[in-house]
Amino acid sequence: MFAYILRRLWQMLPTMLGVVLLVFMLFNWVGGDPAYILAGKMSSAESIANIRRQLGVDQPYYVQLWIFIQQIVTFDFGQSWPRENPCRTSSLRVWGRR
Repeated sequence: MFAYILRRLWQMLPTMLGVVLLVFMLFNWVGGDPAYILAGKMSSAESIANIRRQLGVDQPYYVQLWIFIQQIVTFDFGQSWPRENPCRTSSLRVWGRR
């Protein structure tokens, strides 16, 4: 039974990697530029560049993917822009834990 569970967990790794890659590609190529969305319509190029730097969008794709995987593994989903607090605390509050 232990061997079966271990084998199933081992088989889960490529599936999880595929899901992570798919979500990463969808976020990057379908979602558009998040800096334009966060900065607003009447923003300067300097403020857009600053937001890109803060989000890490100015980095190469392999660096962005590595940061994305690190954030998934450590449950660090960044800062909430409207509330200016970590997204982890907002999620825990919704789930009933503090």
